[in-house]
Amino acid sequence: MTLVVLNLGSTSARFTWFEARTDGWHLQRQRTDALPTQPKYRNAAILELVDVLPREGTVLYRVVHGDSRRSAELATHELLDDLENLTPLAPLHLPAVLDTLRRALQNRPGCRHVVVYDTLPQARLPEPLRHFPLPESIRPPWPLRRMGFHGFAHQSLRNQSSIPPDPQRRLITLQLGGGVSLAAWRGDQMVDTSMGVTALEGPMMGTRSGDLDPGLLLALISEGVVSATNLGHVLYQDSGLLGMSGGRNDRPDRLDLSGDPRAQRALEAYHHRLHRYLGGFLGVLGGCDELVIGGGAGEQQPTLREALLAPFAELGLRLDPQRNQEASPPEQASNIEAKDSRIRIRVARVDEEQEMLAVCAAEPGLLPDLPKEKVIHDRVHD
Repeated sequence: MTLVVLNLGSTSARFTWFEARTDGWHLQRQRTDALPTQPKYRNAAILELVDVLPREGTVLYRVVHGDSRRSAELATHELLDDLENLTPLAPLHLPAVLDTLRRALQNRPGCRHVVVYDTLPQARLPEPLRHFPLPESIRPPWPLRRMGFHGFAHQSLRNQSSIPPDPQRRLITLQLGGGVSLAAWRGDQMVDTSMGVTALEGPMMGTRSGDLDPGLLLALISEGVVSATNLGHVLYQDSGLLGMSGGRNDRPDRLDLSGDPRAQRALEAYHHRLHRYLGGFLGVLGGCDELVIGGGAGEQQPTLREALLAPFAELGLRLDPQRNQEASPPEQASNIEAKDSRIRIRVARVDEEQEMLAVCAAEPGLLPDLPKEKVIHDRVHD
């Protein structure tokens, strides 16, 4: 039997093919396709995505926001209609995956289509942290509570820690890509995360603003500087590194090489906001045993890791410069802390697909009855 994991991001689609054998799922190959953001091109791109899917087998779809539903479930048209109500909370991600699912249900009826929710780990946040400091009279059509995002990425990083599982183990996982988020763990329990009910909360990101003064947004709307309908586009796609650099770029490594004053200003602001969150999470945990860094920028940019950790050397979080350089990109998870560092520092490659398989294996009836724990990591890229 063939199984395909379709991981749809805001600008790309990654396919991963697995084959079921008697000893488990064997990873066959991967490919990544660009996904246009303009609606007029997206329909054609989605048709091409569906054409890649097998005519028989199982397809898993990463859905970034699932409210408080099960961790994974079979896709139906009724379910997709319910998820449509959550689109305002994930406007960069949900429209593409829901459109793809609708096409796939129609054009690939011989497949089993499974949605897997990326909000699962954060749904277990401590009760006081799930709520916003707003009056109870405010009741939108979706639950008003913190869910967080990058759930599979943070689980993958947690599972690659060099410290054996222990109820008192304190970890901070840092996903550094186009989107940026942190998670704090005590044992296997997530105790805090930087993202909230949308993917805008947290540090400054590539094109997303991250945390902003809410009063500023109210003033911009009331003065007519930005319309309420256009504000989402500004905050999700025109802000962050891209906005502060004057449209130069949304990647830290490219801004670092540009020499443009606006690019340098944006990069310094990006670093500073990461420092605030990392320092805050050290306080939340009362210290840390290991920091695990992943994501495209986190895995591949040693200068970014150096800038991120420089202010924390006196707190016992110290890089080894040579190990830091050698860890990019990591062929396997590796530690890069200095010998005198009191906190371990690890760089790991995020594997969301394996985490999605594990989630589905725990839900009865979603996957064939195989020993799912045996996933062969023999990657062959298209």
